[in-house]
Amino acid sequence: ACAGKKGLEIGGPSAIFTWKGKIPLYSVVGSLDACNFSGTTMWEGTISEGNHFTFHPKKEPGFQFISEASDLRSITDATYDFLLSSHVLEHCANPLKTLREWTRVLKEEGMLLLIVPHRDGTFDHNRELTTFEHLLQDESVNMGEDDTTHMDEFITKIDLGMTSYGNDTATFEERTRKNQEFRGMHHHTFDARLVIKMIDHTGLQITNVQTMLPFHIVIAAQKMRSKNNDRWLGTEFRLPRSPFITDRN
Repeated sequence: ACAGKKGLEIGGPSAIFTWKGKIPLYSVVGSLDACNFSGTTMWEGTISEGNHFTFHPKKEPGFQFISEASDLRSITDATYDFLLSSHVLEHCANPLKTLREWTRVLKEEGMLLLIVPHRDGTFDHNRELTTFEHLLQDESVNMGEDDTTHMDEFITKIDLGMTSYGNDTATFEERTRKNQEFRGMHHHTFDARLVIKMIDHTGLQITNVQTMLPFHIVIAAQKMRSKNNDRWLGTEFRLPRSPFITDRN
């Protein structure tokens, strides 16, 4: 669905899409732009808006946008054939609003490839799973990126030993308290069922759901005039081969 097509990546570049990654898409896409929330991030260093997004050594650089993932106002409707996002949505305070914005910039029949961390496989494993009702509430009040609702929970409950901070609790807490600058906090936690509900709520047709180690939920979905996600939404839905116990129960 991405081969030779024009796409947008939220965040990135992402190792998972390189030729050594689990989903090596960079080598087959036609062109790829990107969006990052700031000109300076923990992951990309210093970047600037313009034709600077280098994602593959043999591809022309794409356009780098600097804006919130939930606010792509500089991009017109139905611009892209596909959109990629790897481990970004957990850093967004209002994921349902964000998904609607990503859907807006997709062409009809355009594809979304979304990767988010599974709660069970990450440093979030001690936290409660976010409920869909909570996400609906965030959407209804138009929650902004300055939200600190989950900050204390994140600081006290994550497994710091699974992070790059090790035992450096002071630096971890300082950066988390400055989330507007660093964006390292996970606002919400996910399992496969929750992400399926989110995608369905956004109005996309789910085409595939996969889970993979060490902590990935991968969902492909398509922007269509009508959808039917009943096979994914049933109360008996299970992912029996998922490496994460929450999806198997």
